[in-house]
Amino acid sequence: MVDREAELKRLMLRGLDGDAAAWRALLSEMRGALTPFFKRRLIGCEADAEDLVQDCLIAIHAKRATYDRSLPFTAWAYAIARYKLIDHFRRLGRRPDVPLEEASVLLAEHTVEDGVIRRDLKTVLSICRCASAA
Repeated sequence: MVDREAELKRLMLRGLDGDAAAWRALLSEMRGALTPFFKRRLIGCEADAEDLVQDCLIAIHAKRATYDRSLPFTAWAYAIARYKLIDHFRRLGRRPDVPLEEASVLLAEHTVEDGVIRRDLKTVLSICRCASAA
């Protein structure tokens, strides 16, 4: 991991200094690292991983001037990836996606208390009917 960090940081620094080939190599390496990063976190939505990789690479490119040369590169890059993932989850919202065949899991189950409440409600209603008839 240390060697990979050193290599990615070297490519980043060379890219910041204007080396276009190093910049392309860095983005290519990051594509390979970010794809499994997102797929592991998008269980059931793995198809969104490629879009997130692209968003992340664009953000790394756009925000490259904010990189502090004295800090590890991967910490900076994966912070961007985490923010992109959080933004993705926010866009999706917290709506459950349940297939129609399994919709019964969304319905409340009947309990013993339901019968007691139903009995008490019938009693109250019958008292109200008797009181209004008198």
